[in-house]
Amino acid sequence: MWERVRHLTGPHRVLVLSVVVGGLVGLAVAALEQVVGRWILGWTLDLPPWPRTLAPAVGLLLTWLILRFVGRGASPATADEYLHSFHNLDGEVVPAVAPAKFLGVAASLGSGVALGFEGPAIYLGSLIGGLVGRGSRRLLRPEDRRTLLVAGSAAGVAAIFKTPATGAIFALEVPYHDDIASNAIGPSILAAASGYVVFALFFGFDRLFPISGGSPLHAGQMAGAIVLGLAAGLGARGFAALEMAAKWVNAHLPAWVRLLASGGALVGLGALTWVVYAAPLSMGTGELAIDWSQTAVRSLVLLALLAGIRILATASSLAGGAVGGVFVPLVAEGWLLGAMFAVIVHDHSLLYEAIGAAAFLGAGYRVPIAGIVFVAESTGRPGFIVPALLATAVAQLAMGNASVTHLQRRSRHDRIDHLMEEPIATALVRVARCAPGDPLAEVVTRGRFVAVVDAGRYVGLVDRGAALDVLVADPAARVSLPLPVSAAVGPVGAPNWSIGRTRDLFGASPDDVVEVVPVCDGPHILGVVTPASLLARTRPPED
Repeated sequence: MWERVRHLTGPHRVLVLSVVVGGLVGLAVAALEQVVGRWILGWTLDLPPWPRTLAPAVGLLLTWLILRFVGRGASPATADEYLHSFHNLDGEVVPAVAPAKFLGVAASLGSGVALGFEGPAIYLGSLIGGLVGRGSRRLLRPEDRRTLLVAGSAAGVAAIFKTPATGAIFALEVPYHDDIASNAIGPSILAAASGYVVFALFFGFDRLFPISGGSPLHAGQMAGAIVLGLAAGLGARGFAALEMAAKWVNAHLPAWVRLLASGGALVGLGALTWVVYAAPLSMGTGELAIDWSQTAVRSLVLLALLAGIRILATASSLAGGAVGGVFVPLVAEGWLLGAMFAVIVHDHSLLYEAIGAAAFLGAGYRVPIAGIVFVAESTGRPGFIVPALLATAVAQLAMGNASVTHLQRRSRHDRIDHLMEEPIATALVRVARCAPGDPLAEVVTRGRFVAVVDAGRYVGLVDRGAALDVLVADPAARVSLPLPVSAAVGPVGAPNWSIGRTRDLFGASPDDVVEVVPVCDGPHILGVVTPASLLARTRPPED
């Protein structure tokens, strides 16, 4: 097979490999669902009430032990790992901590913490996409390997929710606030379709939240969608703020403090839901809460209480360092918010529940299109798309610049803006050194530019071109001061100069062309910056 792939053109190689990645991700996510979702979590939910209530606290402790000792301090992040690899590692992944992460997934999600399976599915997809890209390094360009990372993540979402269009769109939308990874569209669609089909062969093609029947929409429901969108945007903004606070707790408080507080909170919330609802609605991804809201005799008070319990349970899970995602918890919050609105307006069509989920998810993750498509795919009601569009658009406005992840960037161009602010030390090129009196014929063999150091102090640069001109006239010439062979040097830079400030020196004056900028820490030279080294550092991202 690899021989056949080798003979394809670059774009066709990526498309073929995307199908392969999608299939592998579908298999891996199916194993995740079966082992953790059906065996371990199923066993936990079948426990008697009090052991089941204590299970999330035990899961948090086990997760910390696994990440601390097996993963050697690995982060519980999953979906954020995809964004980190996409923006900062050009599609490369770090597989060394993957075993510990998935043991943490089993301990966290298997114990019933209030997080979703989509985070691990995205991480699994990006891991497989990155590894296939790394294994095909000789066949692919760096930007192609980054594309396979996106394709793998698309397959992960498509498989775990059985929503192929949502998977492709989510993976393309989530890296940016106001942009998409446009060059990965084709591979993401193919990988999402492949992953969906493979996963569905094991677990069936039924929808996640099937809704049957329905009546024609009317103007009042459109107006209600706008009001619900505003509430969802404000709710998602509060959810994001609480999630960021929970992550801060996990990163800064001592382990025993956060484990005790978060575990105690989860136990207390579990006990409350058992007393009030006679069901473990605070546990798991949120699907149990969604099912309850469709089948129970609903009241506004019980729905509002459950929404509050779920958001606190999710925040407590994150604060305790659980491994999981917030995609389905966002959907569950939006669904419960829509159910409250439906009770107020006496609507029993499940319209408001569905568009509340779309708006809450779209605003929270800044993925409006994925939120709308998710609701259409997971419910089987494409007629909900128009009111979902209205609700999601309003929710985006209410969300402002907030997001549930800090690793998103506003657009593809933000990567360059970010790099312009980095210290110049990240673009340094090391140079050889010489001393006054060294033979010039030997110095020119050391590199394009050679730093002249006198008694440990930088005094100038030898430029090979100028040095060769001197050697033509005097083959025995030596390095002397002042330098007759100096380069066209700009001002001496400091390590804390930004890349943008240094870049502006090149070509700033048409009459005095700068070829190189030396960077010194006091009297000691650290290296030089050239137009080529800046170009390599600030290469525009290829999606």
